[in-house]
Amino acid sequence: MLPTRLAIGALKRLGIDVRTTWERERLYFLNSNFSLIAKRILLVFYYWVSPIGRGVAWGCAMESSFRVISLALFYKRIDASISKEFVLRKIKIEKEFIENNLETHSFNNHYLFNVAALFVACSLLSLESESTKWEDELLNTVLAQFNPDGTNFEASTAYHFLVMELLASVIHIVPEIMPKLIRTFNYKGAIDFAHACMFCPTDIWLIGDNDSSSCVPFEDKLADQRQYQYERMCDEFGYYPKNRLYSQIFNNFGACFLNCHEFNFALWNPQIGQGGKGGHNHNDCLSISLAVAGRAFIIDPGVFKYSDKRDEFRSAAYHSLPRPIDFEHERFLNSFSVSDSSYRDICSSNNVIRGTYSNEAMQIIREVTVGSQVLTFLDSCSFESALEIRFVLHPSVHLRQLDSDKSVILSRDDSSALLQIKFKSSIQSFDVERYSFSPAYGEADEAQVLIVQAIHNRIEWELLVL
Repeated sequence: MLPTRLAIGALKRLGIDVRTTWERERLYFLNSNFSLIAKRILLVFYYWVSPIGRGVAWGCAMESSFRVISLALFYKRIDASISKEFVLRKIKIEKEFIENNLETHSFNNHYLFNVAALFVACSLLSLESESTKWEDELLNTVLAQFNPDGTNFEASTAYHFLVMELLASVIHIVPEIMPKLIRTFNYKGAIDFAHACMFCPTDIWLIGDNDSSSCVPFEDKLADQRQYQYERMCDEFGYYPKNRLYSQIFNNFGACFLNCHEFNFALWNPQIGQGGKGGHNHNDCLSISLAVAGRAFIIDPGVFKYSDKRDEFRSAAYHSLPRPIDFEHERFLNSFSVSDSSYRDICSSNNVIRGTYSNEAMQIIREVTVGSQVLTFLDSCSFESALEIRFVLHPSVHLRQLDSDKSVILSRDDSSALLQIKFKSSIQSFDVERYSFSPAYGEADEAQVLIVQAIHNRIEWELLVL
């Protein structure tokens, strides 16, 4: 019940991550199996101990927006008129707070949540003129925050799923918005991208920040949540990708996917998100992800906490990519912005995928030639310096170096598949280090990263599924 600024300041002094604390303030219990009476009692208690301006719940309008969505979805599920009026009174409290604290400083996903919540609130409160105003602002914001290929401008796969679930929830609450939404952005491309990111039915490739929040989370594991989010967006938008295409490129995001019976592969070269601000970008240019039969082998490590080890998890050293030793693609200006001084591109032609990163000083190219059960890589850099290639391995992966000093085998106990990484060019050294992997925000596990140093600024190697 401390004033909000004091409460947040106290958490920071105690070393407690505010983002993790906010997760507990989003009224997720309204999606539980509690009885209606129990939910009403908990709501009364919540707003009594956390009135406006007291506690961490009112630290930003984004958190209030989450609560509006939780309340509105709960409102749609109940029948009793007394309970509906009770919920509407809580929505009105949140609406007034959001209006007075709009997050216009960034116009990122926070602002999209703000205007979506205000549109939902005004619609349920039958405030027609205000509802029309926020509907227009919601559509304008969606238009601004989705790329032409349907990908979200945050440059994060987890945020793409979060924002698509938000829009699906808005359609569920106010169905009349759907015809206007589907005319506003490339919703089919957005769902196609979500589908491509799912390397198995219940999990996604993580690129950029892996903030795991959801509008309506489960108490179960995050993998189940990703499946729910995907099914929700398909159901509400009425679009279901029939097949996983063998090859797909989303150049506005910076991703190329290869999907076949043997493996799921992705080459990433993400554009700087948020219109060049890069709030959720990592230095992951030309990085790769690979899974066999739904089991991940080569991954992105995510991010642990926004308040802890931020730059470490964002750095190039934590990604599966080629680079001159110790090179970083962009500078981290603060926790939620990076410099914007480079060009990135992905293209494909005649079974060759080509990713290009360049700045004023150098160009790095990764070419992938696609064969039957084998991917052949040619990594090169215009800078006259030895390249190193890093492979961030899933915690379940075992690594074994063969007698030859140019080959390693990757395996998992829960998979019969084997991956062989075979270097065709001369190499200087193999090193294996431990690193921290974050499967979900605030969680960490240990795994291995393989570091291969070339002799020159050009190296050819193969990835084979055995």
